[in-house]
Amino acid sequence: MGTIKQGILGGFNGKVGTVIGSSWKGITYMKGIPTHTRNSRTEKQIAQRTKMEFARNFLQPAAEFINLGFRDVAKHQSPLNYAASQMMRNAIAGDYPDYSPIYDKLIWSHGLLTPPVVETVYANYDALDFLWQDNSGQGNAKADDISMVIVCNEEKQEIKYFMNGYTRSANSTHCELPESWVDDHVHIYITMRSADGKLISNSHYCGEFLLE
Repeated sequence: MGTIKQGILGGFNGKVGTVIGSSWKGITYMKGIPTHTRNSRTEKQIAQRTKMEFARNFLQPAAEFINLGFRDVAKHQSPLNYAASQMMRNAIAGDYPDYSPIYDKLIWSHGLLTPPVVETVYANYDALDFLWQDNSGQGNAKADDISMVIVCNEEKQEIKYFMNGYTRSANSTHCELPESWVDDHVHIYITMRSADGKLISNSHYCGEFLLE
């Protein structure tokens, strides 16, 4: 408890509430008690930050694709951060610090353009070939819409993407892959963008394939 020595308007020595009174060379002064904050880096917070870092690092190689794919839905944040948040919520398995992607839940684009209707994907050790229906005229689909493809290598944790595939009316597209990917498992996704780049469709997961 503090002690007042010079009346109610004088200085005091000791602690009163969160204030400490003292004097030095006849000068009285008061100072607040330092507050001790808890360490904000709790285990849960560290796990969340590590999970976000994992998502960003995984998606970063496809940043160009993502910048277009989520341009219209990323509000008050970058498309990459938006994609990482979506991945954190829906497409990461495991517990801290061991995380892994859930490939069939990954989303690479989100938009209002009518998506392609994929019929067949042929996966060879060095290339991919897609066949789809020409659904030009369905919804806002146009014949000159351009296909975009993204491929995730599960073993090597690498991503390869193709921004300028064949048009919707071509009914197909071809993508060459690194020969070093032979015997690896890949996860394949496709989307469509308008010729002027103003519209994009939701990405479509085509499945998992062994390159042989």
